[in-house]
Amino acid sequence: MLAHVVGPALAITGLAGVVTEPTGLAELLVIGLAQIFVVGVLFLPFETWAPAERWTDRRYSRVDVVHTLVNLLGIVPFGTYLVLIPLGDAVSRLFGQDLAEPGWHLGNLIPWLGAHPLVLFMTYFVILDFASWVMHRLQHQLGWWWALHSLHHSQRQMSRWSDDRGNIIDSVLQSLFIGVLGLFIGVAPVEYGVIVFLGKMIENLSHANTRLHFGPLFDKLLVDPRFHRQHHMLADPEHPDLHNCNFGFVFPIWDIIFRTALYDGKLRPTGVDDPEVDADNGRSWWEQQVASTGRMLRALGLDRLVPKAEPSATPAGERA
Repeated sequence: MLAHVVGPALAITGLAGVVTEPTGLAELLVIGLAQIFVVGVLFLPFETWAPAERWTDRRYSRVDVVHTLVNLLGIVPFGTYLVLIPLGDAVSRLFGQDLAEPGWHLGNLIPWLGAHPLVLFMTYFVILDFASWVMHRLQHQLGWWWALHSLHHSQRQMSRWSDDRGNIIDSVLQSLFIGVLGLFIGVAPVEYGVIVFLGKMIENLSHANTRLHFGPLFDKLLVDPRFHRQHHMLADPEHPDLHNCNFGFVFPIWDIIFRTALYDGKLRPTGVDDPEVDADNGRSWWEQQVASTGRMLRALGLDRLVPKAEPSATPAGERA
């Protein structure tokens, strides 16, 4: 039904010629609307009844709501759609068939998976989550990508809205990184939508400002807020590499296997110790986009294209 709304809207804005089939875009928007409802309403009690931190002033966390709305209902779904649809057509021509048809999937290569749809679905989920873990490691190791991703980590008041906090270039790159892999392994559009929705729910919950944890068994199966909060910890001068941990999005098994898991149960303040990046906390959504894009350009050696960001008006050591 939303496709009947998206179609006329595209016609009014003159974009109907760019998005020739609005159904796929409408599906992305439906997922976004569902996520906003779950995050805004269903996850609220976790932060209300058992907060990890109590803030008297939420000025730093409010901008993350804007990030969520823009990412889920605007630039990210539209930008991703514009790239994935033509790419999907190209892959279809490469394989000589329509990847949207149920005839193409990973089960064609492994017949046993094709005979067990639920196992095939979970295989897709695991593959895409491992790809997300690899991508996340790259975001922290590649200087230009960290320059973008650092906006996500700059938040001192991490909350259920913080998962989508980030530079829009970073957000689109993440969507394309996973979406392209999904195309090549043959994830059906409906299954991909379900995987994205379930994965994002875990990610949103893991960013929530709550002491909630899944216990000594289930916290090894799914990423919980206490586990992921360690990943966002403010760097400890006495243990400078401690915060390079817990990169998992949904399944912590990758961190366990590659020895990057931290399970000490401590609740630490979040943020970064770089004053220039920390200054994102005093910026609007647009100012954050400009500043983090500037950091990326400088990391790529394009210093002359952007002036250096102004120092933070709020010292990095001051905690709200």
